Amino acid sequence: MSQCAAKLKLEEASTLTAAPYYQDELITLYCGDSRDILPRLGPGCADVLLTDPVWPNCSPKIEIPGQHDTTLFPAVMSALPEGLRRWIIVLGCDSDPRFLRGVPESLPFLATVWLRRIPPTYKGHLVYSADVAYVFGTAWTQPGRRVLSTEFFSVSVGKRDRRNTHPCPRPLRTMVDMIGTYSNTDSVILDPFAGSGTTLVAAKHAGRRAIGIVIWGIVSGRRFWDELFEDERGDE
Repeated sequence: MSQCAAKLKLEEASTLTAAPYYQDELITLYCGDSRDILPRLGPGCADVLLTDPVWPNCSPKIEIPGQHDTTLFPAVMSALPEGLRRWIIVLGCDSDPRFLRGVPESLPFLATVWLRRIPPTYKGHLVYSADVAYVFGTAWTQPGRRVLSTEFFSVSVGKRDRRNTHPCPRPLRTMVDMIGTYSNTDSVILDPFAGSGTTLVAAKHAGRRAIGIVIWGIVSGRRFWDELFEDERGDE
């Protein structure tokens, strides 16, 4: 059976089960609350955390219970499985970095990475020229790689990005570059705030395995399915 024939629509998700909501050779997606699902994954399921969490000052269009409660992020972080060697957390440039108090002090800080937007956008009187990724962990790299870039660029809201119905989509190019730089070819990426599925799609583009959790199926929007089934659209 083809992937298109086997796929489920995210809008039909209603109950949390221990089984993945979607799975292929690289991508595993769970639908539910990360605080419930993460403990079930078990230690060693992934080695790189890459996530764009729900910020306290996020768009009001994201209607998730407790989204403005600053206890949500540390609660999810405390539920993460053992074995994550690098944590990468993406925030808006206007997000308070004290939000990161959920990161354990035992994890060393590695770098601040600027995710440049070309052209910049505006948020009120603020020129929104970049988001920020905070990288924690050691500077391990795969053989042959000597440097870790601390700046990436992406074109803001390109034609393909307009298909994404999520109110806070992350540029795909940015996430592909982040994964290619800050993970090894055999790494498994974990995103407990999968949102529109950009991290999962980027991992697939980069040839990495990835595990994502989205709290509500409908939040994932169109990017996830459009990209994963791009080669099979003619069968639909």
